[in-house]
Parts: sequence; structure tokens; C-alpha cells
Amino acid sequence: MSPSEKVEEASNLKATADSAFRESNLELALDKWLEAARMLEDVVNPDLPPADGEETPGVIEAATRCYSNCSLACLKASRWKEAIDHAEKAIERHAATAGFKAHFRAAQAGRHLGQLERAKQHLDASLRLSPGSAALLQEQVELKKAIALVKAKKKKAYGGMFSSKGR
Repeated sequence: MSPSEKVEEASNLKATADSAFRESNLELALDKWLEAARMLEDVVNPDLPPADGEETPGVIEAATRCYSNCSLACLKASRWKEAIDHAEKAIERHAATAGFKAHFRAAQAGRHLGQLERAKQHLDASLRLSPGSAALLQEQVELKKAIALVKAKKKKAYGGMFSSKGR
């Protein structure tokens, strides 16, 4: 399959995934977005020889969007580890295309996993890219609550350990 044929097939897969997602078929959406992303990566794989010298503008960006969408599907399915992995893959591939959405999704997944520092780093990056976003500001509130809860639990667990009571 030539690079242009792969790009066209990936576009069809993405359209199928988009439709499946709208119909709440998260598994199908995830499978098709992932298949599309991998196909697009094959087009720009530096280990493969270029076919017919064809140009493939926007291919990395399209793969990035597919990975970001995979992250969204995983979030909806409460598959936190996969959600953060796909979001970080999108950021790794093309940070400018991934934008605040991939960081936001990684922050949400990180919070659910209890990886609060990792979540905070992603949320901070997301807020730098879209400082006025209501969804980001709400996630900031949720993350602050989660951090406060962890601190309170630690204080309760270790607070009496060094007190002078009982001596």
C-alpha cells in the first residue's frame, strides 16, 4: 500500500472511529483510532524507505489527533492507565497539535490513578496553553481536592507518631 493509500485508509478508519464514538461504541472507536494512528505512523516511519517520493503533509498531526482521541475514549471507559498513555503519546508525537486537550486528558487520568504530581504537571501545561478554559479550571479544583485529601490522610496516619502523648 502506498503512503497516499495508507493516508486515505487511515482517514476512513478515523471517520469510522468518530462515528462509533458518537454512538458511544467506545471499544470500536478506540480500535479504529489506534489502527489509524499506527497506519499513519507507518507512512512517516524513518526506518522504512520512502515510496515513490510521495509527500505526506499533516500525517504526524493526524496521528497525534488519533492518539488524543484514543485517550478520550479511554477516559470515557474509565481506563485511566491507557488514557494517560495515549495522551502522552500524542504529546510526544506532536505537542503543538496535541495542545491543551492531550495534557488535560493526561491530567484527568493521572488524578484518577492517584498520580497527582504527574497530573499537576499536565494540568499546568494545559493551563499555559488555554488559561481561561472552564473545564481546566474545574479540573484544577478537583486536583486540589485530591491533593488535600492525600495530605489529610498522611497527616492523620503520621500526625500522632511523634507527639508527646503516651510517654
